[in-house]
Order: sequence, then structure tokens, then C-alpha cells
Amino acid sequence: MKPRRIRTLLTAALLAVLPALAQAETCSNAGMGTLLKFDFNSAFPLRIMGQTVMSGNDVPHPPGATSKSICKCGKEPYVVYGYTRGMWLPTRFVEVVREATCSPVYGSSVKPLLSQLAKVNGQAAQAVKAGTNLTGGGEGMAQYETGFRHYHSWSFPYANMYGWMPRCFHQGGQLETSLTQPAWSGSDPVYSNLLYPEWMALGAITASPLFDLPAHTASCAANTTGIGWGMPDDAAYWLGGCMGNNLPAVGAMSSEKNSIVGTATILNRSIMVSNRTGGFASVKTVGDNALCSPIPTPFPAKSEFKAAMLFPYPENGSGAGSDSGAVTAQLSGMVADFFNVGSKGAHRLGASDFVWAKGRNDQSTNTNDTDAVYLLWRWVDCCEFN
Repeated sequence: MKPRRIRTLLTAALLAVLPALAQAETCSNAGMGTLLKFDFNSAFPLRIMGQTVMSGNDVPHPPGATSKSICKCGKEPYVVYGYTRGMWLPTRFVEVVREATCSPVYGSSVKPLLSQLAKVNGQAAQAVKAGTNLTGGGEGMAQYETGFRHYHSWSFPYANMYGWMPRCFHQGGQLETSLTQPAWSGSDPVYSNLLYPEWMALGAITASPLFDLPAHTASCAANTTGIGWGMPDDAAYWLGGCMGNNLPAVGAMSSEKNSIVGTATILNRSIMVSNRTGGFASVKTVGDNALCSPIPTPFPAKSEFKAAMLFPYPENGSGAGSDSGAVTAQLSGMVADFFNVGSKGAHRLGASDFVWAKGRNDQSTNTNDTDAVYLLWRWVDCCEFN
């Protein structure tokens, strides 16, 4: 065979293989080191005996945090008295991924486990649906559901780095994942709401234009600025603030969402799933009633949690570094700086990505960062005694 024909055949074979290789390379490589890319001061404020003794630099304590100074646990004659203490503790890191068996942090070491979970729970079809972007190109979705993501929520391995692991803290199990939730892949109104059946009635009411737009606008402003943020927004647990709706708790996303808004919405929905499946969010660790032990809660309080992006662009940095390189990213960062807004390490759930994610939108850069890793913090109030 002539050398020229051989080269032609090899070129044709390579071109045929390249799409398959591109399809297979859908798992980002963040590594274990990414778990330490957060602001150490995000644990504060520290409150002791109902008073702030050390202030923080991002999200303050929840409005429902205890203001008691003295507390007691147990029943007579075995009552134990103590003092109150409260602070943010790193609880879990959540991977939002395009491929079901992908783990940007743990890598191939957990791939067999995730593969087995996907097969056992009937998620094999989603496992091979790699590269389904949050802003289009999704296959098998409905008209306005052009993106799909799975999540893996792992217990944070360095939760005790602040030297305080109170009995009131509830970190949950080692792994909570969408692979074990058949409803996560649901596309019809009934199947998608197995965990939150009330949403079928509640959603019909709240979808009214007279209610929907004002509610989302108020939630977005409250969670972004902190003004008026707290218990009223917690009661509207289906609202995602400036992100997408928290319900239905499924992996399909609207094509209107960019990757930052999309992955943050999946993070919020992972908390909703955890609440109804006996996970870490099924109990409350804030307030007077939780001083002795976590208490069950019918829906998660958004004010109890805050989040920090660890990957692809750590939130404790500027986010608009040389690895981004996009003109639009740089401009958005400049505008945010002009208005004196920007992430300080962590953000409220539902806060505008204009505030905490300036320069982190990868849609114009295409730098293989459509997987994301977030660190989830939760506020813990506890009665301390020796």
C-alpha cells in the first residue's frame, strides 16, 4: 500500500476516534488540594453566650441563631447547665458533574463505587449521557430542559480543623448522591415530585405571574444584600433567590441558565433532596431548640447554610485570573469592583452570581470547567458544658 494512502487511512481513523475521545473526557480533575481552597475566616462570626466575640467577613450568623447566654440540657434530676456557642462549620463538599461516575476531587478511586451505584439504581442511561451542558446540547430533555447534572455530596474530611465538633453538629453520612435518587432523572410532573409532593399544588399557585416575579425578585435581593434576609425567605423553601428554583428537585436545568447559576442551583437542590431522604439537611442545628441536639425539620432552612466555590475558580480569590482570559469575564469583574461588590470567601444560598462569581462564568472561555465543586457550611448552635 502506498505511503500516501496509509496516511489518508490513518487520518480518517483518527478523525473518527476524536469525537469519542472528546465525549469520554468529561470529568474535570480538581484533586484533593482543592478542598483547602477556602477562606479560613469563613467560620466566623464566633458567638459565645449570645454575643459575637469574633466577627466574620462574609455571611453573618443566621437570624434564628440563639441569643441565650446560659443553657441547660437533660431532664431533672439530670439537668446539665452550660453556655451557648455558635459558629459556621465546614460540613460537606458537593461535586456537580456532567458524568454520573465523575468525581473531580476523589478521581478514579471512587469511580467503581459510583459506577455500581449508577447501575444498581437504574442510572446507567444517565451515566453515559456525558457532556450534557447546562446551556444547550442536552439530549433526551424536554424543550426547556436542555441541561442535566448529577451531584455527589461528600462529608468534608477536615470538618474538625477548628477544634470544635459539638454533639449538636450533624454532618451526615459519607456520601449522598443523585445516583441513589430515581426521581432526580424524572421528567414528568408526578415522578419529579416524589420527594416534594406538595409542590404539585404549591407550584401551581406560586407560578402565577402576580406571585412568581415579585417573590423571586424579593428573594434574589434579600439573599444578595442581606437586607430583609432570613426567616420569611426560609419559609419559601422552593425559592432559589437569584438561582433557579429549588423545586422540583431534579437534575434538568433550563437553557436560560449559565453554568455558574446552573451548578449553584443543583447545589441548592441537593440540600432539598437530603432533607427528604434522611440526610444531613433533615435536621436543624440553629436556634434555641437545637442547643442540645439537632432537631428534625420538614424542609431545610436556607439561612442555616452558606456556600463557597472551590473549583474551577476558588471563591476566596478574585475569580478573574489569567486562567479565565475572557473579555466578558474581565469586564464583569471590573463592573463588580466599581460597585464595591465581590465574594469574600462564601455567599448566601441564592445570592446573585454578579456578587460572588464575577469572572467565574466559563461560557465564553470553554476551559473544561463545567464541572464544579462547592464547600457547604452550616451554622451550629450548641450548649457547651464540661
